[in-house]
Amino acid sequence: MSRAMEKSLNGLKGLGRLEKAAIITALIIFLSLGTYLWLSIPARPEIRLANFSENKIKDLVKEKANLDIQVIKINKRDGSVSVIYFDDTAFDEKAVVYIAARDSKTIMSLLFGMAGVNKVKVTQSGSFLSDSGERDIEPTVSITLTRDKADKIDWNTVNTANKAELIGLASDVYINPAIKEQIDAKDILDALAKQRSSH
Repeated sequence: MSRAMEKSLNGLKGLGRLEKAAIITALIIFLSLGTYLWLSIPARPEIRLANFSENKIKDLVKEKANLDIQVIKINKRDGSVSVIYFDDTAFDEKAVVYIAARDSKTIMSLLFGMAGVNKVKVTQSGSFLSDSGERDIEPTVSITLTRDKADKIDWNTVNTANKAELIGLASDVYINPAIKEQIDAKDILDALAKQRSSH
């Protein structure tokens, strides 16, 4: 027992029964009042997927992530949200994957903060030159995460030590074959191996 606590208890020894009862009564009233006030503070309203339209989600994600959002699809029955965005800023295959992991983290942390979201799929698309020299828009990386996995992620630290860490935690990952065959970065390969081994 600490000295401060001993002194407090010793201080009560000199008090009479009536004084001790008054102190205990005051303490009970104080605790009761504090509990009542704490319970009466209105809870922050829950943000629910059911309250949002696809356009409203699209605006919210655009604002938060500052991305060129192309399509948002919501299935409110199963709680799935699909986000397709365009990004052509990467200078090599590694950068495509790192950017997709970074953007997926931003989008997913926002969407999994809503009640009713059970699965999020984020697809990054980019431009490819076809054999004929035409520019085609195709999916580059797609990362899918379910609620059970999302609830285990610390959104503040994921992708910090490994820029592709989210890929290793994902439920499903797609990387365009033209990009995938060029990837030689150990952190990306390790994340892909971890993702495959967890399924």
